[in-house]
Amino acid sequence: MLEPADLRAAALLDSQVQERLPTVERATAPIYRDEPSRPVPSGSAVMLRIDDHRFALTAAHVADNSASFPLYIGSSTRPVRLSGTKIATKLKPGQRREDDPLDVAVIHLDGETTRYLRDDEFIDVSQIDAGPLPEDEIFLVAGYPGTRRRDIPTKATLEVTLYPFLACSRPRAAYARVRRNPADQLILGFSKKRLWRQGVRVIAPDLDEMSGCGVWSIFDSSGSLLDGPRLAGLFTEWHRDGVPWIVATRIDVALAAIRANFPELQSMLPKAN
Repeated sequence: MLEPADLRAAALLDSQVQERLPTVERATAPIYRDEPSRPVPSGSAVMLRIDDHRFALTAAHVADNSASFPLYIGSSTRPVRLSGTKIATKLKPGQRREDDPLDVAVIHLDGETTRYLRDDEFIDVSQIDAGPLPEDEIFLVAGYPGTRRRDIPTKATLEVTLYPFLACSRPRAAYARVRRNPADQLILGFSKKRLWRQGVRVIAPDLDEMSGCGVWSIFDSSGSLLDGPRLAGLFTEWHRDGVPWIVATRIDVALAAIRANFPELQSMLPKAN
């Protein structure tokens, strides 16, 4: 028998949320490492435009791959070299990226990348949910897991599929137990064996290579479904042992980086809390 929360999630994803996915899908891009033998999935990104500036928002550990391999993003028409200025959360002396609790990168895209991207492949600041986020609320997560790819050697093609699912935010007490800060992060429960499609239990894929994808608010403060999802955070961690959980860094962290490095955009950004 399905629990009420499971039924609610199943009904939402099957109908109303599915209707709102096109905007999320257009603005969510897979990221690839251009290794010698073939492109290799590396993560996901959300594309953001502010005035005439264009950004790719992702996890810092995904963007760090650019030190070893050229990175490409999938667009609506072709793979595009991910080129621009990277602004990542800073590491302390002796710290490794896996020790970085925020793990966010903002890439200010240059013309060699944006010339191949359409405006509708970006969200704008009206589609961002900055500020306080509720506990025990359902969020939409959508990215490109590496297990959902298909290599077609005869066509030198790599096909990937967006995987959306709903996950519920954990109560405030859960943050202290896993040493996370609710001011900067969002913790979501996730179990591969407790997802539903059209009332049927399904097993979700592994979430590797979804790092950097968006975590989207789908309800407003009154509990009503939003007309369109709003970007609330970026997926940075997936923990599968014990009670499985996901960590997202709240979008406020990425906005703070943009605010600090592009002061001319401050008036266009949501106010800092």
